[in-house]
Amino acid sequence: MSARPRREDVRARYEAAAERHRSDGDRRRLAHALRHLAEIHTENRRLELADECLSEALGIYEPMADLPALELANTVRPLALLREAQGRRDEAMTAWREARALYERSGVQAGVDECDAHLADGPESEGRVGP
Repeated sequence: MSARPRREDVRARYEAAAERHRSDGDRRRLAHALRHLAEIHTENRRLELADECLSEALGIYEPMADLPALELANTVRPLALLREAQGRRDEAMTAWREARALYERSGVQAGVDECDAHLADGPESEGRVGP
Protein backbone atom coordinates (compact mmCIF):
# COMPACT_ATOMS: atom_id res chain seq x y z
CA MET A 1 0.00 0.00 0.00
CA SER A 2 1.39 3.36 -1.03
CA ALA A 3 1.68 6.26 1.43
CA ARG A 4 0.32 8.50 -1.30
CA PRO A 5 -3.39 9.27 -0.82
CA ARG A 6 -5.76 7.93 -3.44
CA ARG A 7 -7.43 10.42 -5.72
CA GLU A 8 -10.88 9.70 -4.30
CA ASP A 9 -9.57 10.24 -0.76
CA VAL A 10 -8.15 13.59 -1.80
CA ARG A 11 -11.43 14.51 -3.50
CA ALA A 12 -13.36 13.60 -0.36
CA ARG A 13 -11.05 15.76 1.76
CA TYR A 14 -11.53 18.78 -0.49
CA GLU A 15 -15.29 18.24 -0.52
CA ALA A 16 -15.27 18.15 3.29
CA ALA A 17 -13.11 21.28 3.39
CA ALA A 18 -15.44 23.08 1.00
CA GLU A 19 -18.46 22.22 3.14
CA ARG A 20 -16.65 23.25 6.32
CA HIS A 21 -15.66 26.61 4.83
CA ARG A 22 -19.12 27.10 3.37
CA SER A 23 -20.52 26.60 6.89
CA ASP A 24 -17.97 28.72 8.72
CA GLY A 25 -18.19 31.55 6.17
CA ASP A 26 -14.51 31.50 5.15
CA ARG A 27 -15.13 32.35 1.53
CA ARG A 28 -11.49 32.59 0.51
CA ARG A 29 -10.71 29.10 1.78
CA LEU A 30 -13.93 27.86 0.21
CA ALA A 31 -12.76 29.19 -3.16
CA HIS A 32 -9.37 27.54 -2.65
CA ALA A 33 -10.98 24.15 -1.89
CA LEU A 34 -13.32 24.53 -4.88
CA ARG A 35 -10.34 25.17 -7.17
CA HIS A 36 -8.70 21.95 -6.07
CA LEU A 37 -11.97 20.05 -6.46
CA ALA A 38 -12.28 21.43 -9.98
CA GLU A 39 -8.80 20.18 -10.85
CA ILE A 40 -9.69 16.69 -9.58
CA HIS A 41 -13.00 16.71 -11.46
CA THR A 42 -11.24 17.80 -14.67
CA GLU A 43 -8.67 15.01 -14.31
CA ASN A 44 -11.53 12.53 -13.83
CA ARG A 45 -13.44 13.96 -16.84
CA ARG A 46 -16.28 15.21 -14.62
CA LEU A 47 -16.26 18.42 -16.59
CA GLU A 48 -19.67 19.75 -15.55
CA LEU A 49 -18.74 19.42 -11.87
CA ALA A 50 -15.38 21.08 -12.54
CA ASP A 51 -17.16 23.95 -14.30
CA GLU A 52 -19.51 24.44 -11.35
CA CYS A 53 -16.63 24.51 -8.86
CA LEU A 54 -14.58 27.00 -10.89
CA SER A 55 -17.56 29.25 -11.55
CA GLU A 56 -18.26 29.42 -7.83
CA ALA A 57 -14.58 29.95 -6.93
CA LEU A 58 -14.13 32.75 -9.47
CA GLY A 59 -17.40 34.33 -8.33
CA ILE A 60 -16.07 34.37 -4.78
CA TYR A 61 -12.74 35.86 -5.84
CA GLU A 62 -14.18 38.52 -8.16
CA PRO A 63 -15.07 41.11 -5.50
CA MET A 64 -11.87 40.55 -3.47
CA ALA A 65 -9.74 43.60 -4.19
CA ASP A 66 -6.89 42.36 -1.98
CA LEU A 67 -6.62 38.94 -3.62
CA PRO A 68 -3.00 38.14 -4.55
CA ALA A 69 -2.49 37.78 -8.29
CA LEU A 70 -0.94 34.34 -7.75
CA GLU A 71 -4.07 33.03 -6.04
CA LEU A 72 -6.18 34.18 -8.97
CA ALA A 73 -3.66 32.80 -11.48
CA ASN A 74 -3.85 29.44 -9.75
CA THR A 75 -7.62 29.46 -10.32
CA VAL A 76 -7.60 30.75 -13.89
CA ARG A 77 -5.08 28.05 -14.87
CA PRO A 78 -7.47 25.15 -14.10
CA LEU A 79 -10.17 27.09 -15.96
CA ALA A 80 -7.92 27.09 -19.03
CA LEU A 81 -7.32 23.36 -18.65
CA LEU A 82 -11.05 22.75 -18.26
CA ARG A 83 -11.88 24.78 -21.37
CA GLU A 84 -9.30 22.75 -23.30
CA ALA A 85 -10.88 19.51 -22.05
CA GLN A 86 -14.29 20.81 -23.13
CA GLY A 87 -12.96 21.63 -26.60
CA ARG A 88 -13.61 25.35 -26.06
CA ARG A 89 -10.27 26.47 -27.48
CA ASP A 90 -10.95 30.19 -27.85
CA GLU A 91 -12.05 30.42 -24.22
CA ALA A 92 -9.06 28.32 -23.18
CA MET A 93 -6.68 30.69 -24.97
CA THR A 94 -8.31 33.68 -23.28
CA ALA A 95 -7.86 32.00 -19.89
CA TRP A 96 -4.24 31.07 -20.67
CA ARG A 97 -3.48 34.69 -21.58
CA GLU A 98 -5.08 35.90 -18.34
CA ALA A 99 -3.23 33.31 -16.26
CA ARG A 100 0.04 34.23 -17.98
CA ALA A 101 -0.37 37.92 -17.11
CA LEU A 102 -1.17 37.03 -13.50
CA TYR A 103 1.80 34.66 -13.19
CA GLU A 104 4.06 37.28 -14.74
CA ARG A 105 2.79 39.91 -12.28
CA SER A 106 3.48 37.41 -9.47
CA GLY A 107 6.99 36.64 -10.70
CA VAL A 108 6.27 32.93 -11.19
CA GLN A 109 8.28 31.99 -14.27
CA ALA A 110 7.15 28.34 -14.24
CA GLY A 111 3.55 29.53 -14.56
CA VAL A 112 4.45 31.90 -17.39
CA ASP A 113 6.29 29.09 -19.18
CA GLU A 114 3.34 26.69 -18.86
CA CYS A 115 0.97 29.31 -20.21
CA ASP A 116 3.32 30.09 -23.09
CA ALA A 117 3.46 26.40 -23.99
CA HIS A 118 -0.32 26.18 -24.18
CA LEU A 119 -0.61 29.46 -26.05
CA ALA A 120 1.94 28.24 -28.61
CA ASP A 121 -0.40 25.32 -29.32
CA GLY A 122 -3.40 27.63 -29.66
CA PRO A 123 -5.48 28.74 -32.64
CA GLU A 124 -2.95 31.38 -33.70
CA SER A 125 -0.30 28.68 -34.24
CA GLU A 126 -2.68 26.89 -36.59
CA GLY A 127 -3.26 29.94 -38.75
CA ARG A 128 -6.58 30.84 -37.14
CA VAL A 129 -7.19 34.14 -35.48
CA GLY A 130 -8.23 33.89 -31.83
CA PRO A 131 -10.01 36.42 -29.64
